[in-house]
Amino acid sequence: MACCGRKVEPMTDGDHQALAAKTKAKNIDQELKESGYKEKLNLKILLLGSGESGKSTVLKQIKLIHKINMTPQEIRDITRSLRRNAVECMTVLVTQARTYGFDLAVDDIKNHVSMLDMVDLDDADIELDHDLVTAVTALWEHETIKETYARRSEYWILEATEFYLNNIARFAEEDFEPTEEDIVMARVMTVGILQTEVPVPPLSVTLVDVGGQRSERRKWINIFDNVQAILFLVNLAGYNSVLFEDPTENRMKECLALFKQTVNSPVFANTPVILVMNKKDLLESKIRKDPITVCPCFEDYTGPKEDTCWEDVIAHLKTRYRGDINAALKALGKEQLP
Repeated sequence: MACCGRKVEPMTDGDHQALAAKTKAKNIDQELKESGYKEKLNLKILLLGSGESGKSTVLKQIKLIHKINMTPQEIRDITRSLRRNAVECMTVLVTQARTYGFDLAVDDIKNHVSMLDMVDLDDADIELDHDLVTAVTALWEHETIKETYARRSEYWILEATEFYLNNIARFAEEDFEPTEEDIVMARVMTVGILQTEVPVPPLSVTLVDVGGQRSERRKWINIFDNVQAILFLVNLAGYNSVLFEDPTENRMKECLALFKQTVNSPVFANTPVILVMNKKDLLESKIRKDPITVCPCFEDYTGPKEDTCWEDVIAHLKTRYRGDINAALKALGKEQLP
């Protein structure tokens, strides 16, 4: 009787070596598990910070560095987010222009404004057709919107507004595929708790990203168990900006209060806290126009005032945050930072 099974090829030396390595790794893994060390190699790191501190952006950068591929759904979500980001920014600018009393009924932009007013921002899939792209681009180039944007420290708007509006035509292309920069820049408000596994053999690192807005912080208590470290992100550019959830509150003031609350929490008494000063490039740009003293928390700053003094400003900020850390360490009877 003929045999219909497939031919079994003999194993090569390379196959034997691969099998031996796999078996060895499995045995080591089992030994670690039995000895209790396996659990110690599982690190849980929290990404904390106030809203728009850049936690999700840092997480995306880590995924790119470690070549953690995004799923097709994630790519589609990024594309939708970029299109929404651009339209949302222009909607904020038009709304604020009205608040300032600018006339938007002038002939050269009234039709563009009307078209933007018809967009439903609650729609998950905002259609960026040719007419909408034309309208947004024309408004972005109009003097009224430029004047409104120049006063952006007085109201909430996404920090990457210029990136979104300068690239809206590209986002609208039918065959658009996000670049690495697009992926990092796409802004989606984090809701809930997002966990990402990052392979760093022999470690297994779990990065936990949670929303920084006030309404999301009540969920933080659910992730405090078995935390090995905290990455606390500070938005350096937030010194002259307001919160999304409270346009009367300064972002840096909110961040300082949240950091102080975090380092003084008994839950984290023995947890390393790594302070990450984020968005330095935006600080360098902003400091040329608005001095650090516009922030209520830093009215006592006496360092250099020229527009190139960002290094002195960062040093001042570090001193302020180090003071909160040392106060917490002193309360715990531990050695303070120099």
